[in-house]
Amino acid sequence: MLNFFVWLCIISVLKTSSSFSFRNDDPVIYRENGPYSNRIYYDQCAPKVTCNRNAIYRTVNGVCNNLRNPLWGSSVTPYIRLSDAVYNDDVYEVRRQINGSPLPRPRQLQIALFLRRSLFDSPDKLHNNYHLSQFGQWANHDISLMEPDTTGPERCCSIPIDEINSNSPYQCRLAIEIPTNDPVLGSTGQTCMEFKRAMTAANNFNCPVNPQTPMNQATSFIDASQLYGHNQDTADSIRSFDGGRLKTDIINGREFCPQKKRYGSLLCDERENVRVCFEAGDPRLNQHFGLTAYTIMFTRFHNVVADKLRQINPQWSDEQLYQEARKFVGALNQIIVYRDYLPILLGKSFTKRTGLYLKKNRRTEFNPSLMPQLTTEFAGGAFRVPHNTVPSLYNFMDNNYEIVDSVKLNEWMSKPDPLVEGSNFEEIVRGMTITAGRMFTPSFNYLISNFMFRTHVTGSQDLLSVDIQRGRDVGVPPYITIRRLCGFKEVTSFKDLSTIFSYDDVNTLKELYATIYDIDLIVGALLEPPVDGGTVGPTAQCILADVFYRIRYGDRFFFNVRDQPGSYSSAQLRTLRNLDLGHVLCATTELEEVPINIFKTTRHSPRMKKCRRHLSDLDLSAWRE
Repeated sequence: MLNFFVWLCIISVLKTSSSFSFRNDDPVIYRENGPYSNRIYYDQCAPKVTCNRNAIYRTVNGVCNNLRNPLWGSSVTPYIRLSDAVYNDDVYEVRRQINGSPLPRPRQLQIALFLRRSLFDSPDKLHNNYHLSQFGQWANHDISLMEPDTTGPERCCSIPIDEINSNSPYQCRLAIEIPTNDPVLGSTGQTCMEFKRAMTAANNFNCPVNPQTPMNQATSFIDASQLYGHNQDTADSIRSFDGGRLKTDIINGREFCPQKKRYGSLLCDERENVRVCFEAGDPRLNQHFGLTAYTIMFTRFHNVVADKLRQINPQWSDEQLYQEARKFVGALNQIIVYRDYLPILLGKSFTKRTGLYLKKNRRTEFNPSLMPQLTTEFAGGAFRVPHNTVPSLYNFMDNNYEIVDSVKLNEWMSKPDPLVEGSNFEEIVRGMTITAGRMFTPSFNYLISNFMFRTHVTGSQDLLSVDIQRGRDVGVPPYITIRRLCGFKEVTSFKDLSTIFSYDDVNTLKELYATIYDIDLIVGALLEPPVDGGTVGPTAQCILADVFYRIRYGDRFFFNVRDQPGSYSSAQLRTLRNLDLGHVLCATTELEEVPINIFKTTRHSPRMKKCRRHLSDLDLSAWRE
């Protein structure tokens, strides 16, 4: 309890972003064409493609975005690294501490540093609502999919945890040990937490990239591929091929994403007695109510746009209607990310200074020399920090903004059944809009820290332990290495860390790690106070800015790039810039009003906009031919 309030005091007394010397106003850390090892993939293993220079739509798998380097940013390509991979054998064995001893176990770090603070789900003092956290996950799933290697045993924990060693199947060597004296899970008898290593170019794609490098199954571009799919087969499977629309199932008179199986009992990610399990472009859509709701809303929104385009252009084919609606939805996602989301995540003044902020009437200049690839430091570290703002509960709110029910996040993971019943869908979305999110703290909420994806077969998972282990799995360098890479003031001792972290946290880190050079990236990033005006610390800010810059300015199909085949006209850009996430909610639910600032609670954004007026902004006459 005391340590939690000490940390809150530190936020107010420590200088945040102003105390760090960010290298300059250029957020790109690494401007080469990826590490040398990755060139083996592009030179020897990548498929050969022929590009249509006059194509006006991006390909579903992202190829041919860059005509000089057509595989850049496409799905099923290696993540790049900002710094050398850190493995004990320089290839794949998880790193050890400087003195040669094993790193502290992930669950041990969770218990010692973070778990006591996970009990406090304090409302966000900046009045951010649930949508901020949920849109962040939605955007993450658009650009990153680091899938586990499932070629080994079905369950790694079927091997006794004390028998897992270097002779065990490589996929399972990082299964997470739960100590017998665990204050939460110890009484359950669970001693092992499932964890499989990420798919790599060498192990899973027969491409000798060493050190081992994980593969991104998603496109790196913000293109709504979590809705449309990362490959042609998936994209085709969810299209209706009628009027440019996506497939839907009608359930209780409402449109929902198509189901994998329409009737009967269906296992959805190993959950029992699940009647509803949806299908879309990304396999993670059924994880929890918020993510499922977003996928449903954007599916409906695509169809709203396709229908409007068909009304004004009845001569258009199904293919043209689909592609134009897909392009429109992708553009709107880009606008929300750069204009609305990143200024809250990274700080508005920072995004303006570094060219990330989306300015009115300014076009984005495409840079064909900038590699639009995600980094392991981003996907295996920095963009996992916002997990600390995921709330514990979902509130169902009626038309009078009264809470009619609340459910625990973990109890309905991979069980989206309630969303199709009665007015639940609107009540969940309204609750996300009105309810304050979880304040930035150095912890994840108690439920996802102990009971995530709990089943009688696999037991519980701890998201923070998984995130720590994933960083080690993919060779992410330690926290101090990344701080140095970002150009921050050098720290060389635990004493130096006391200018960044609380005194108690520094002492705990000293007990757990041999040296400061052993501290995991996500551990250090979580313990940093947030930057001025943002919701992450300066090290996470640095890594996130690098990627979001490269996937904007390295995207030839970014919505406001000029002089490309299919570039939007000025009139079309004006229409798009008038839209936000609130328009999606209004067009796809029965809500009557939404906050003017869709990421803020009504306490901060008391003015509400009527959905009737919001919908009138969705005028697509600029697309008339």
